[in-house]
This record gives sequence, C-alpha cells and structure tokens, in this order.
Amino acid sequence: MSGVFAEFAAHGFPPEIVDQWTMHFPKGLNALQIKAVNEYGVLAGKSLLAVAPTSSGKTMIGELAAVQAVVAGKKAAFLLPYRALVNEKFEEFSKRYAPAGLRVVRCSGDATDGIAPVLGGRYDLGFFTYETFLNLALGSPHLLNQLGLVVLDEGQFITDPTRAITVELIFALLLRARQRGIEPQLVILSAVIGNLNNFDRWLNVPLLISRERPVPLVEGVLDRRGTFQFVDVDGTTKISPLLAAHCIVQRRDKPSSQDVIVPLAQQLIAQGEKLLVFRNMRGPTQGCAKYLSKALGLAPATAVIDALPTQDLTGASHDLRECLAGGTAFHNTNLLRKEREVIEQGYRNADGGIHALVATTTLAAGINTPASTVVLAENEFVGEDGRHFTVAEYKNMAGRAGRLGYNEIGKAIILADTPMERAQLFQKYVLGVPEDVKSSFQQRDLPTWTLRLLSQVRGVLEAEIPGLLVNTFGGYSASRANPQWIATVELEVKGFVERLSQAGLAEREGNLVHLTLLGRACGASSLSFESSLRLVELMKQIIVAQTVPTQVLAIVQVLDEMDAIYTPVMKRGRSESTRANDVSQRYGYPMTRTLQRYCRDEIEFWRRCKRAALLYDWIEGTQIDVLETRYSSNPFQGTVSYGDITRIADGTRFHLRSAHQILSALFPDQPEFLLGLDRILQQVEMGLPAAALPLMKLPVPLSRGQYLALVAAGCWTPDDVRKLGQERLTECVGSTHASLLRQRGATDAR
Repeated sequence: MSGVFAEFAAHGFPPEIVDQWTMHFPKGLNALQIKAVNEYGVLAGKSLLAVAPTSSGKTMIGELAAVQAVVAGKKAAFLLPYRALVNEKFEEFSKRYAPAGLRVVRCSGDATDGIAPVLGGRYDLGFFTYETFLNLALGSPHLLNQLGLVVLDEGQFITDPTRAITVELIFALLLRARQRGIEPQLVILSAVIGNLNNFDRWLNVPLLISRERPVPLVEGVLDRRGTFQFVDVDGTTKISPLLAAHCIVQRRDKPSSQDVIVPLAQQLIAQGEKLLVFRNMRGPTQGCAKYLSKALGLAPATAVIDALPTQDLTGASHDLRECLAGGTAFHNTNLLRKEREVIEQGYRNADGGIHALVATTTLAAGINTPASTVVLAENEFVGEDGRHFTVAEYKNMAGRAGRLGYNEIGKAIILADTPMERAQLFQKYVLGVPEDVKSSFQQRDLPTWTLRLLSQVRGVLEAEIPGLLVNTFGGYSASRANPQWIATVELEVKGFVERLSQAGLAEREGNLVHLTLLGRACGASSLSFESSLRLVELMKQIIVAQTVPTQVLAIVQVLDEMDAIYTPVMKRGRSESTRANDVSQRYGYPMTRTLQRYCRDEIEFWRRCKRAALLYDWIEGTQIDVLETRYSSNPFQGTVSYGDITRIADGTRFHLRSAHQILSALFPDQPEFLLGLDRILQQVEMGLPAAALPLMKLPVPLSRGQYLALVAAGCWTPDDVRKLGQERLTECVGSTHASLLRQRGATDAR
C-alpha cells in the first residue's frame, strides 16, 4: 500500500469506512502505519508488537487490522487499561463505523455493558478493560474462538505494579489457546519502553520499534531563575532563558511551583498555545487551575459551563465552574464522570475556551487531549504510592505535547527549583532511557499465580504445574535466567496443591489435579489466593439464609485488596473511632467484630469501618455533598472527596463481582441471596436505593443526580416517569434528556 486510503476500496473495504478514514486522516497513512502494513503484514493477519511514541499513530494500526478482521468475517477485541479509555474509544468508533453497519460494543464492568451481545457473538468490534476481558474469556472460553484479532493497547502496562498480573495472564491465556489451534492475530501497541528482555520472543511476535514522532518534541527542565535546559528538535542540548527572572516572584508565604507556572502560562497562552499541566494529586490540580483562572484573566468557557450537569454535585464541581469562568479547567476523579467528559470535549475543541487544563497523571494514558505544551510540576506520586515517576511514565506524559493535526512542535517542561536540580532532572528524565520490561511476578505470589493459571486448564498432572508458570512472562524470564528454576519451585507447588485440596479448592482424579467449582471461581477472580481463602472462611461462619446481602458490602472490606485502597482517615486523636459506631448502626454490632479480623492495627480497622459505612449511605442515595461532609474529619486531614467515594465504590464493586462468583459456588442453593448480590452490584455502581433500580430501564441512561431527582419527585419506575408532567420532568433531568425520554416513548405528551 502507498498510504492513500482510496486503495483500500479495491481490497474489499466498505466505501463508507474508506470515506471516513479519508475525512479524518486526509494525509493518508504515515510511515509507521505503512511499514506495519507492507513490511509486517498486519493486514495479512500477522501479529505484531509496535512500540512507538505517543501521537505516532499506533492506534490506527490496530484500527486497520480490526476492520480487515471484520471484513474477513471475524470479530476484533480492543483491550484497554481504563474505563474512561474504553468509553472514549467506544464513542469514537461508534460514530466512525456504525454507519457502515459495524456493531460496536463495550465491556468495562458497567451496567451499560454489552455482555450479552459479546457472549452471543452479536458484535464486530468490542472494547474491553483488561480485567473484564480476562474474566469473560475464562468464564466463556468460546469467546476466543470468535476472535480474528486481539489489540492490546497501552502494552507498557505489562510493567505496571498493579495491572501487570492481569496483562500477563491475558497473554498466557492467548499462548495456551495457540496450543489448541486457536490463534487470533495479536497486535500489541505500546508507548516507548526500555529493553524488552525477550518480551517479544516470549510472545513469538515480530517487533516494530519507532522513535520518530510525527510532531517533533522539545523536552527540557526549567528552573526558578527562568533558565531552560532542553533537547531541541535537532537532537542537540541547549540552555537558554525561557522566562525573565523578574517574572518569577514568590506569590505565597513560601516558594512554590505557582511562582513559575503563572508567568509560564501567561507567556505561552499569549503566544496562542494550549497548556496541559500535570500535578501528582487531586488537590493541587484544583488549586492550580483556580489560581491560573484568576491570574490569566481569560474569557469564560461559556459553552462548556452550559454543558455541565447541575444535580448531585461534588465540592469539586463548584471549583470547576469557578475555573471555567476564567478559561481554565482541571481533570481528576473528584469530578463527576459527565463533568470529565465535558472537559475533555471542551479542551479538544479549538473554540472550547479552555486554554489551560490541569490534570492528574492518569490523563496521560491515552485519552485524547491535544496540548502544545505539557508542564510537569512534580516528579513523584506523593499521596499515592510514594515513588518517583519512572522514565517511561515521564516519557508518556511528555508525549501528550504536540498532537498531530494540532501543533507543529510540542514542548514538555519539567519544573525544578535550582540549577543543580535542573541538571539532575535533565539527566534522569530528558536524557534517560525507559526502564527494562520486567514481570511483576514475585516468588511470594506463587500461590496466586498458580491458582490463576490452574483456572485456565481442565486438569493437569502435578508435575506439569511448574510448566504452566513458564507460560507467564515472569516464569519464562526466570527459567531462561536459571535452567533449574522449574525444579526449585516444584516443592513449593507440591505444598500449595496440598493447601488447595485441604481448602476444598482442588481435588485429585487419578494422577490429575483439577480445581473444584469453588476453586475455579477463586482462580478466575480478581482476588489473591489468601484473600479468596479469607472470604470463604468468613462466609462459612454466617447463616446465609438469615443474612441480608448488604452485609457482604462490609465483609468485602476485610480483603487485602480493599485494605490497599487509599482511605483518608484522621490519624491523630481518636475522632475516627466513631466509625465503628457508624457500622454498628448500619449493619449491626457483630459486623464490627468481623471488620476487626486480620487487622494490622486500629487505623486499618477505622478505615474498614469508614468504607463500609460510607458505602451503605452511598447505596441509600445520600447526596454526594452530604457524604463528603459526613465522612471528612476536618478540612486538613482525613478529608473525603468524591474521588475517594468513587474509588472505594469502584474497588468494592470490582472485588464484589469476584466475591459473587465465589459465593455462587459456595452457596448454589441460595438463589435469593445471590440475586440480592446482583442488586447490590447495581446499587454500588449507580449509588441508588434498591427500590429505584427499575429507573435504569428507562430508554435513556441518566446520571445519579437525575435518577435521585426523579425519586424525589415520587418516580420509582418507568411508569411513574411516564405519568410525570413535562415541566416537572424537565426540572428533574433537564430539557435535553426530557426531550429524549419523550421521543423514545418513556413519557406522555403532557
């Protein structure tokens, strides 16, 4: 192919799709994409690992292969790390390909998921989070049979501390499928990563590496004297003044990044640039956007303000409107999902009126936010996991600058205090090489990895179990480094199989070891082996027939995975001890005893109680601003914001799905209890009382605030909504949604 999209029509591609590509990418394929097609055979069904900088056009490689797979009568699956990415790509691909007749679905763990179409094979392009795809593929093995292509985007997550195990298990699943003759084309797309350490050989896929960016990038470090040390587009290192020293003045009681960010933003925006500032915590993103809004004196982003939701708002919602009134915005999990979507769209729109966006680092992972200049105010994850950015993480954030079709040259600027720190950061990050690709596998995690792998097979000889571990990148790497590695883990595996048998998770059939139904549920779950055992032990101690399903919400808080979720508490004094009383009032006194199980200290107990009580109020429909106030100890420590609420709710829902699978195997004779858990999962997702769940059957999906407004108006079912007058309906859901509901038959014409 020469790269002109018109050529594709002669190869069976629908003209509607060719026209879409021509309209969206008028220059045709770029050099990276042409190389993937002509030299690597990506359109001939050949697998590929493509490593290239952000904005280099990697996604289009997967897109081309996906349409080719569909034309050939197969299905294509895109695997992504975040729900926000799944939603963005679903919306984008639906607009682009649905008119040509392609059926696009998404599965990210939400109520709006297209699980049924996926399991029934009634789709062409599917977008999945990593975890959802792995869970579906384990529970429904026929899913892989239907696929002609699997595109794993953001492949650098193989090195992520928390997500790597899922990525590795997906690859291990695909490798094992090859042994059964099931071999969908595999396209892995990754931002720049370091030495691959035979990662491509493990997968047995060819490697395409490109360091070229369609939009050149200037990378450098700026100190408080205004001196900028950078690598220019020609590859040379230069030092020059970027800001006049007199512009950098102390603006608060002590020096801060604000002293540099304000004059830098003023200068760049005056030159017509669009700014993206990365901060390492939610609070600083809001504070930074607010002081920029005041200092820059820009026109309000009126269209964005008008598109924002108006119900069940958070404390951050009010800050956002203040920022938008001055032409700036922030993006973090303290905002409602609809607010984040509106901000993303407004920032992408050249006339959206948002000139500076301040965001937490998760925005760096693939969401389309074109900026001419990226500023990194910090280089560590303070408040999260306490570590410094890796070089690869920095490169990914820097790569957000200079998006194709928006800017000719991008700039990435790290802030430093002194000339010495400037030189150190320049050496470490700008000139640094991304870290080597390494597995997250640790010997201490052997039970969990073994259990997960056993869930992928029907039965196996005990002596062959260590060989399963070689299917993982960690096992492959360890066995290459030490040929005796398999022999060293055999004894551990033998002891672990005995533990599985004693716990009722595995049984022997002749020489074969296979998992029981309970064992398969644990192995296919998101939980570690120890957490699975903990859950089984706790649930066996209760009388399920006499237990309200809501109780499981609290029990899940005892798991290690939930203890790992950051939960703000006031550590000084004993003010948080009242959380135990909150739990007693909501769940009954015995639950406080359960939450004390396996506790490391009193603080951990308070955190569990806080999460459990908060979740109870969340599913009762308590307003967000009330929750933020009720569960914040004071304005300075232990403050709970909407981001904390959703992180706790999402984490609980994710692990509650695993608990549901395990409890279904543990209590197959308790269908009412299990149905109750289904309702709890919906309640936790939406933050609604059980009696309001029928409203989710309305033909137009609404926000939590809109559902709660309908409940306040006395509407608990779609029939109630149909009887509501148009004026009152508009008050509840807004004019746009009221019109849509009326058009789709949910209301009468009154």
